[in-house]
Amino acid sequence: MVTPEDNARIMRRRLAGSAIAVLGLFTVLCLAWGIDSALQANTVGRNVVVQGVDLSGMSPADVRDVSSDLTDTLRDEPVVISVDDRSVASDLVRLGVRVDRDRLVSDAFAARTGGSLLTGPFRWLDGFFTPRELDLSYIVDGETVEAAVEGFVAPQLDGPQSPVVQLSGDRFLTVPGSPGTVVDPAQLAERIVSLVGTEGPYSISLTPYPQQPELSLDSVGRTALELTEATSDPLQVRVLEQATELTPEELRSIIDIENTDDGSFWQVNQNRSLELLRNRFERLGDESQQARFIVVQDRPEIVPADQTLVCCDDKTAALLRAALLSRPTTPLVDEDEEGPSEPTPVRSVELVPIVTDGDKGVAELEALGINELVGTFTTSHACCENRVVNIQLFADAIRGAVIEPGEVLSFNQLVGERTEEKGYKRAGAINLGSLEPQFGGGVSQAVTTAFNAAFFAGLDFDEYQAHSLYFNRYPEGREATISFPRPDLKIRNSTDYGVLIWTEYTSTSITVSMYSTKHIEVEALPVQRRSQGECRRVTTPRQRTYPNGRVEVDEVFAVYRPAQGLDCNGNPSDPSLITTTTAPPTTLAPPTTAPTTTTPTTTPTTTPTTTATTEAPATTTPTTAGPSTTPTTAAP
Repeated sequence: MVTPEDNARIMRRRLAGSAIAVLGLFTVLCLAWGIDSALQANTVGRNVVVQGVDLSGMSPADVRDVSSDLTDTLRDEPVVISVDDRSVASDLVRLGVRVDRDRLVSDAFAARTGGSLLTGPFRWLDGFFTPRELDLSYIVDGETVEAAVEGFVAPQLDGPQSPVVQLSGDRFLTVPGSPGTVVDPAQLAERIVSLVGTEGPYSISLTPYPQQPELSLDSVGRTALELTEATSDPLQVRVLEQATELTPEELRSIIDIENTDDGSFWQVNQNRSLELLRNRFERLGDESQQARFIVVQDRPEIVPADQTLVCCDDKTAALLRAALLSRPTTPLVDEDEEGPSEPTPVRSVELVPIVTDGDKGVAELEALGINELVGTFTTSHACCENRVVNIQLFADAIRGAVIEPGEVLSFNQLVGERTEEKGYKRAGAINLGSLEPQFGGGVSQAVTTAFNAAFFAGLDFDEYQAHSLYFNRYPEGREATISFPRPDLKIRNSTDYGVLIWTEYTSTSITVSMYSTKHIEVEALPVQRRSQGECRRVTTPRQRTYPNGRVEVDEVFAVYRPAQGLDCNGNPSDPSLITTTTAPPTTLAPPTTAPTTTTPTTTPTTTPTTTATTEAPATTTPTTAGPSTTPTTAAP
């Protein structure tokens, strides 16, 4: 018979067995949890999901990649931002929203491996059967929000405009600012935070508020005044032994103004300064320091430089700015030198040239395509006269000059004034239709020779002037004179290749040759002659044929006096010799336009006038004026 005591003992044994079994099972569970946790310590546990993405077995780097992908999906969440009656479309990412990457990694790893010794094994076991969905956390970046307001919200508004400095004519003026409306980036950030995590589409309405410009008119006005004063007078620039003067207009052209909300600031532009100055200081040092052309047996060759000096170093802009802010100083004058007793104060600056390798410039010269003779002409003269010295000095000065494509070469600018100090001698020159001795007389023979070489090379003439008296050493109607500063010979290179001018001379002749790439066939058509009052007008048409078959016809001409000292009416060309009490007869002038030529044509307009310069008026178009009644000089 089983007694109550026996039942109690049986129950205690059963409970003890169950406890042992449960403890055994828990021990096994803990052991399995521990082993699996150790094996998967660097990966996310099973069945951890975020936004439908299974993170199971992922490393921290993998979870970060998922975070980036989830952030990219926010680009598909459009946001419309409204300010008053204006709106602009954007998206959450452009507005600074992104998934909190570090928080996602932390939550993913804690989802199944977290918990105490009592709860951890059961959380691990539950992971085999039940997915664990994570919540996403977001970050709203304040700097990106501010950038969004600045970049695409503020442009929708009429914001405050700060006063600015602008160039107007020859002065720098202050343009006043104006008030406007703005929005607060903090307001936009608050609205974005309230939207994140909710379902779109999203719409944000912002309230603008008025704002005055922060910059005062006075502070900007001081900059305008400083700039106006800095560029009102010329600036002398020196490099080695050479000097040039930058005009106020040129100084203003190299100024950069930066108008910001903090003020208006100005600097001298380094690149524009160098471009301007290097045109002025093309040849620094002696000839050996420049890559250059020479002609050997009628073939142009390039001679590299030993070293090349160019203007100027990287401190040029800073030096120019400092000079513009400096006060003019009075230059020292040699007591023995003739001149004003009180020299005008000037501002000046000394710039530093830079030395480059000896091959600099060779590639540039090679690219010009100067490789063959395209035009040449020779004229003769008597031996051993003063005018021959002048001709040869002038020839030396133009030898080696290069006209780049699209450029215009002025012979007066290239050679400068012909003076006794430069070695020029007195020789015959035309003044008021008569010959008289002048320094540099005779150099027009070099100019006429160059004119004809350019004529047959197919180049264009921006300005020229024929003699008013005919000399049989020149082709009739196809010649040019020169004096300083006018008349001038200006040759335009309208081709795609550079043109090299090369001169040679003997005691009785001068030859000017043009080298380039031959691509134009030139033919001088028959000369045309007609009367112009008592003067004689001689015209030479020129036909140019191009590789594509295009033909152009233009012309050059001259108007010759009937004799020395007479105009086209047969009256004295010197007004002092006219004894009549009435005004002298008007000089007949050539037609204001050249005769019609064969089509197609590029015949330039000729506009003769009778200004008091040298033998010809100063014009910007090819000009061969008739004999003038005003005092003129020209070197025949």
